[in-house]
Amino acid sequence: MRCFLLVVAVFFLRNGMLAQSKSVTDLELLNLVFEDQELDDFSKEEIDYWLSLFNHPKNLNKIKLWELQEHFGLTYLEVKGFKEYKDQYNYFSSTSELKRIDGWDLATIKRVKAGTFVEQSTLKPFKERLLHPDINYLIVNSSTSLPLSKGFSQSIYKGIPVGFQTRFRWAKKQDYSFSLTLDQDKGEPWQWKPKNMQYGIDHISANASLYNRGVFKKIMIGDFQMMSGQGLVFGGGYFLGKGGDPILNVARVNDGIRPYTSVSESGFMRGVASEIELNKVIKVTLLYSNKEININQVDSLKRFSTLTNFRNDNEIEKKGGGRVTVLGSRVAYNNHNLNVGVNIGFINFDEKITPAIRTDSLSLFRGDKLINYSFDTRYHWRNISVFSEFAFSYSKGNAFNIGAFIGLAKGIDWVVQFRNYASTYISYYGHALSENGHPNNERGFYTGFRWHKSKQFDLSAYIDLFSSPTAKYRQDAGNEGYELRVSSTYNFDKNTALTLKYRFKQVGNYQLMPKYNKVNSYVEEQWTKFTSILKLTINERLLISPRLQVTKYLLENDSWGYLLAQDMVYKFNNKLQLSSRVAIFNASNYENRHYAYERNVQYSFSFPAYYGVGWKTYLLAKYKFGYGNSISWRWGYTSFEDRATISSGWNTVPSRYKHDLVVQLKLKL
Repeated sequence: MRCFLLVVAVFFLRNGMLAQSKSVTDLELLNLVFEDQELDDFSKEEIDYWLSLFNHPKNLNKIKLWELQEHFGLTYLEVKGFKEYKDQYNYFSSTSELKRIDGWDLATIKRVKAGTFVEQSTLKPFKERLLHPDINYLIVNSSTSLPLSKGFSQSIYKGIPVGFQTRFRWAKKQDYSFSLTLDQDKGEPWQWKPKNMQYGIDHISANASLYNRGVFKKIMIGDFQMMSGQGLVFGGGYFLGKGGDPILNVARVNDGIRPYTSVSESGFMRGVASEIELNKVIKVTLLYSNKEININQVDSLKRFSTLTNFRNDNEIEKKGGGRVTVLGSRVAYNNHNLNVGVNIGFINFDEKITPAIRTDSLSLFRGDKLINYSFDTRYHWRNISVFSEFAFSYSKGNAFNIGAFIGLAKGIDWVVQFRNYASTYISYYGHALSENGHPNNERGFYTGFRWHKSKQFDLSAYIDLFSSPTAKYRQDAGNEGYELRVSSTYNFDKNTALTLKYRFKQVGNYQLMPKYNKVNSYVEEQWTKFTSILKLTINERLLISPRLQVTKYLLENDSWGYLLAQDMVYKFNNKLQLSSRVAIFNASNYENRHYAYERNVQYSFSFPAYYGVGWKTYLLAKYKFGYGNSISWRWGYTSFEDRATISSGWNTVPSRYKHDLVVQLKLKL
């Protein structure tokens, strides 16, 4: 309570001392730029990508045409319209001019406007600029669930049943950025052990960055990520996945180093990094990282731990235990339409990793040292972009992917990619197009297209063929399969839109004969999913959106599942807004579970799994006060008809229903 009062006091003092600047919070920005049906397809990694792009925008007058395609997923005709406008007027004086470009619809304008800026001609002193950021906020939120799980009721968890999260951001586009993130999950104890680098809060992340300081284009201290090439060596901690835009899924953008501001406790580096511009065509990126990692020890064997919650004695024992040091660099040559890069990373673990499970799989790392290096290229000619990366690891493995993006006539864009990742290729920070996001033990061919006929209709689809030659997690002797997705939206008018989605996936698993280590059988699994979303804008205040999802899973017998939901958003006035959903679901087989985007408080992105038989509802209220401040409250209720308890182990809730509560305070400093 004292901390809360202190935050409020500091807020009012700051508002009395500093002039306020206008900015939009990340969740508000996502909801302004994308429709709910688009966010449905986004993974958490895709949301992180767009937020990073929006928080670190590109200079609209300096951006290249191919960057528009690959950063924002623009079609060939949209890029052509941009070029014609710029050829006519030479430069943009404001991002508001984007709405004057011929052939651009509202969705494209929103996307590009949120991720670009126009540089001001007058540069004020740094001290003055520091007092007038483009982005500044302090967000504090807490959450809990009732009834309490067995871990709390039996005092197994060492912490309280309330989670806390605090985010601070102070930044100016392409000038400076300061951020601090504090995260304490429910049940995690507050521990003050400076010798073990524990300072009360379970997860602390901070970053300080400066931009455009002479030859130093970026200087970062703290937590950061590195993205280069197609992600085979430095993948930025994530891969976008195959669920959203079929073009952006494949053609990765060389974004270099960037501040890390997420609450995720993995996938980032901690240290110092800098991007140096030697001349107009050559840039060098240097980085050093040293951070703690979680190690799980079984007898004398040690392996990486994927735990993110540390609530009881058993989980706390697996926290930390090792450190990883990274020395990395990238040398990039950029000259007009040709981009070439060389990447190298030296990775050292202070403990020798000796996996305790699946020693038959070649794609598991063993040892305490790892070296990755790669060569990536990108060439653009008219409406064609060709990209590739060839990588090698110290474990004598190699990996490569090569692809092309082609802008065809009449609003059709096509992408194709081939990948081959050896089972001996190991990359600790690599993330690229694959079934699980990691570039090893897989071969595949991906092709997709997007047809944007007019502002009224669009159609996108992709098919991905993949195979794993050797054993991997939950699989004995390799597998093969393919995935097909189709999505289309038709706008009847400005108030009515219908979105239809279809997904089919088939995987064939090879199984070994016991004792003989020979393939004995071939088992196929199939998943089918159909989604229909209708968006109805009744008036300026009320929006309703019914949805239907149907799934089918086939192994030996068919199993079906469905989700029927009704969403509503009502704006009472400019200050108060309510969002709600009522849903009934039936997915008794876990393979038939449904995922659907739910509105939540900022930074608490919600993509829950609807599994079992029951119904669910939530109510989200947001009230704005002052200038850029708000308080949000969310109540969620889930009731199951097919069980007497929820979850398992120490997470077991002794009831068939559950309440989830979240409260958030956002202050403009």
